[in-house]
Amino acid sequence: MIDKKSFYASCEALRLGLNPMEVALAVVSQQVGTDWGSGLIMAASPLAKKKYGLSNVMRARDLPPKDQAPDLMLVEPHMNLYIKRSMEVLQIFRKYAADEDIHVYSIDESMIDMTEYWHLFGDDPYLVARKIQKDIHDSLGLYTTCGIGENPLLAKLAMDISAKHRTSMIACWHYIDVPDTIWKIPKLEDVWGINVKTADHLRRLGINNMYDLAHSDPAILKKEFGVIGDQVASRIRAQHLLAGRVSLYIGYADYEADPAGFSIQEKITPTDISSDLVAKLRALFRRKWRGQAVIRLGVTYSNLAPAGCQQLTFFLPPAEQIK
Repeated sequence: MIDKKSFYASCEALRLGLNPMEVALAVVSQQVGTDWGSGLIMAASPLAKKKYGLSNVMRARDLPPKDQAPDLMLVEPHMNLYIKRSMEVLQIFRKYAADEDIHVYSIDESMIDMTEYWHLFGDDPYLVARKIQKDIHDSLGLYTTCGIGENPLLAKLAMDISAKHRTSMIACWHYIDVPDTIWKIPKLEDVWGINVKTADHLRRLGINNMYDLAHSDPAILKKEFGVIGDQVASRIRAQHLLAGRVSLYIGYADYEADPAGFSIQEKITPTDISSDLVAKLRALFRRKWRGQAVIRLGVTYSNLAPAGCQQLTFFLPPAEQIK
């Protein structure tokens, strides 16, 4: 898992000919006037975070006065620049992995499955990660943090929890390290996938850290939290049901947006085939989405009917559809 460190702020620093690690700089979501403005802090350089306590949830009006932060630079965002740099980093990844093994998680984070060919680039995965880091820095000037693991979660947590505190900005977590790494994480909210609401819910159950969570009864967790994500299709198959209607809920990351999200549903030919259901959900999403950042997604299948019969289509051979 590779993260472009303070990506937007780093891109802006490099655009101005500055070292991203040595400048106090923040990217603000709107034009900044002489009074710092009322924009949202979209990104801050590592020095700005350390020196002035900046975070991505601050308003520019909450920044320290100019006389208390004389070296703090505020700049407007240049999204086309960030997209261009992200694509350039992706091209560098393609020197080390096939497209099907590169998974872009966000504009500044990607995961590379190098299981089959890391050994082509070095004697150790750690050294290969360093080679990729150096390639990105030498080509684009960007600094990156990297987490290495035997599965995606280990890699992600190694990057989030450990790599950012290391001089090399690389951390490697193995299965055998789990009791000394994941179980030792004291704050639930520091773990990818656990938000404040979920952490509070866990604490009400007496689960206060990752060690407690790892040793909790899965049946209790399932009862409390239900089943998460695109397992919905497998659940209706397990119950021998077909869905005759799909519903999609989308919530935007900007809580002040109008609208704050949307709900849409449509009647479909009854099915339990994941690919068909996902294709319909994608179509519904594209019909309503206008480019906003999405933070919540909900999927519901309804109008359920027994799977004892199947409506065939003219466009595929019957044997293939039945299979």
